[in-house]
Amino acid sequence: MVNVLYLASVVEIPQSAHGGLGGTSHVVEVARHLGRCGATVTVFSGGRGTGDEWIEYDGIQVRRFYYGRPNPQKRSANASQNTSAVTRYLRWPQRFLESLVDTIRIVIWARKHNVNLIYERASRYSIAGTLTSRLFGYPLITEVNDLNFHTLTLQQSQAIVIPEPKVLSNRLQAKCFPLPWGVDIDRIRPMDPPSNLTERLKVQGHPTVAFMGSFLPWHGTQAIVQSAPAVLQRFPDTRFLMIGTGPDEITLKEAVIQQELSRNFVFTGFVEHSMIGDYLATANVLLAPYNDLLKAEDGRADMASSLKIFEYMAAGKPVVVTEVGNRNGAVEHGKNGLVIENLESNNLANAICHLLENEGLAVRMGENARATVEDNFSWQNHSASLYWLFEKILNT
Repeated sequence: MVNVLYLASVVEIPQSAHGGLGGTSHVVEVARHLGRCGATVTVFSGGRGTGDEWIEYDGIQVRRFYYGRPNPQKRSANASQNTSAVTRYLRWPQRFLESLVDTIRIVIWARKHNVNLIYERASRYSIAGTLTSRLFGYPLITEVNDLNFHTLTLQQSQAIVIPEPKVLSNRLQAKCFPLPWGVDIDRIRPMDPPSNLTERLKVQGHPTVAFMGSFLPWHGTQAIVQSAPAVLQRFPDTRFLMIGTGPDEITLKEAVIQQELSRNFVFTGFVEHSMIGDYLATANVLLAPYNDLLKAEDGRADMASSLKIFEYMAAGKPVVVTEVGNRNGAVEHGKNGLVIENLESNNLANAICHLLENEGLAVRMGENARATVEDNFSWQNHSASLYWLFEKILNT
């Protein structure tokens, strides 16, 4: 039997309104679907605020192992701004000691509960999984989401689960298990929008263009505001639904007010992931206007596996995405969405208008988008392949 300890040191469970929603939904969905494949899975994650260290979240057992500890990514960012290079360098012994203490706690728990495999979401801020594997012999498989990892972890791993192996060095290629991320095609599906939600959002009866995300600089949300006047010139009743919250939200709201677009923009604030399908159903067109800043974010562009786009497609909606955000080619231009070269000129506005004025085309693209994720990008298929890999490693 596969008994997995899933280490996710920089993921917060439950979801935090402060961002990082993709990481949380990723870990939760993989754990849920591994359980459906027959594995026993316990997640060790981070967490915020007050509450229990042990929780059941969305049907999975979660120990907020890094509970009460500052998020290492945010801690590192603050250190970079306020301390010298020498001080930042000296933080590594601190992180090593933290990892060593974590390793002891992990091994005590793993032996007590008969864990036979460690699955770790790679992070450069903790090597507890690496030490647990090296010192105590537990098989280690690493999930790589970006280039924010510690080399020792990949060297120790028996396998590396990654959507795009080419971003890693040649000496690691033999360990790579190429596997795209996904979406729960049962939870997010084509559906009629709940009438009470469309009324509350004030989008009922209006052409609706939606963005969903954590409002990060590379998400291209400013381009949505910039494209709005050209769209409204042709479709004056259009509503722009901005789902989520994050660092750029305040700046974006200010831009909306300055351009006198408040009547046409709706900001939802934080939305629980379980409700995302309802919100996506209210839209006619869904946007993923990633900009070139994505290329500078720890290899995110090269990882080419945007959960946002998969969720859009699962909802049966046409997607407008920039080339930089479509590196894995999930969106095929003209078939299941529109791929624009960049955000210059009126590229985004023209793509939105093309879909709004060609309703039949938009419907067909949405149907094709749904078929694409069913065949290639579901958490159901992802976790079945992952379970096969776990069994293979344990039986080797």
